[in-house]
Amino acid sequence: MLGKILSARIIARPIFVVGGSRSGTSVLVQALGKHASIYSFKGEAPFLTDIGGMVHNLEYAPEREINYYKNSLRVSHGYIYDTLRRLAYESVFGKRYGLTRMLKDMAGREFNPLAKEFWCAKTFPNQNVAKGLVKLYPGAKFILIHRNGIDAVHSRTQFHGFRDLDFRRQCEEWARSAGQFAYLFDHEGAVTVKQEDLIADPQAVFRKICEHLAVEYDPRPAEFTSTHQVHPLATESTSANVDVREVMSQRGPAHENWTIEQRQAFREVCAEAMDRMGYVIPF
Repeated sequence: MLGKILSARIIARPIFVVGGSRSGTSVLVQALGKHASIYSFKGEAPFLTDIGGMVHNLEYAPEREINYYKNSLRVSHGYIYDTLRRLAYESVFGKRYGLTRMLKDMAGREFNPLAKEFWCAKTFPNQNVAKGLVKLYPGAKFILIHRNGIDAVHSRTQFHGFRDLDFRRQCEEWARSAGQFAYLFDHEGAVTVKQEDLIADPQAVFRKICEHLAVEYDPRPAEFTSTHQVHPLATESTSANVDVREVMSQRGPAHENWTIEQRQAFREVCAEAMDRMGYVIPF
């Protein structure tokens, strides 16, 4: 009951941070958690995508399948959706409505149940899943962050989680994710930001996000983004008290050491996605 009471104000108001790998999702979701009105989970929450898909099947499957579900269920849709909202929240913050996590964060002054208005997590919904999530959460908000494919692909080749893949596969994975999340550019519940803008002018980016969420601007997310390098290349650690803009400006062009074959592969695989997202291939 205590967990239910503490989470009552935010449980039905999620923010879903969406983006391809190495595009800035990790720093964005952590920075959002610094906002007085947002309670965030810094890891990934792929189970939210499964829940959204389940709701999509219940609501938007062919009529014959929907009728089959309705006739076989012994509980109402309302009960199912209340249960799924609790399960979604607990999959991110822990059992009993995330009670242990919330109490710990209250002790550390990172969670105030009277001030928080949203909870936030990173997940990966396609268009159908997003439709299911909106049915489950009519007030859901989405934030899509995207990055120049050249930089994202290069980062993937350096990052321990992806560097074993061949170069063309890296390109294919970036182009696939760019296409998978493109619907959010026109989604009424979504705002899109560029990773490059997040580094160059984090204040402007977070003002844009706060306007989308209809919350007051809080300078702490921008301060966090400016001074914390989350998941630097080839490591899982986070560097604090750094000038992120200065660090990024010192790096040369990501493609400068690519071979002719790699540049050709990138053009062949990623040209359409780059053009659609407003990026230019300089080679």
